[in-house]
Amino acid sequence: MDNRGIVKKPSKSWIEIKRKVKEEGYVPDTNFMLHDVEEEQKEQHLVYHSEKLVVAFGILSTPPGTPIKVFKNLRTCVDYHIGIKYISKIVQRKIIEKF
Repeated sequence: MDNRGIVKKPSKSWIEIKRKVKEEGYVPDTNFMLHDVEEEQKEQHLVYHSEKLVVAFGILSTPPGTPIKVFKNLRTCVDYHIGIKYISKIVQRKIIEKF
């Protein structure tokens, strides 16, 4: 897709609450990153916040015990999945991710 100029936008996640879809995103601020890497790579390191934001929003916006369904336009990293497993245990909720 890159050679045709088509790029998927990172940092977009969706959640359905009370039959309404909410979109959460994150605009990375790379000014505070100390890594000596290209700007695009800095943004890629910071985009994982959208998944965390939408899960937190779901936990706060739905009754206890309600499953949380997160919809993503891109795949997520292993670190995110491990973190979500722990969050799921702590809040005693099922967290489902769809691509």
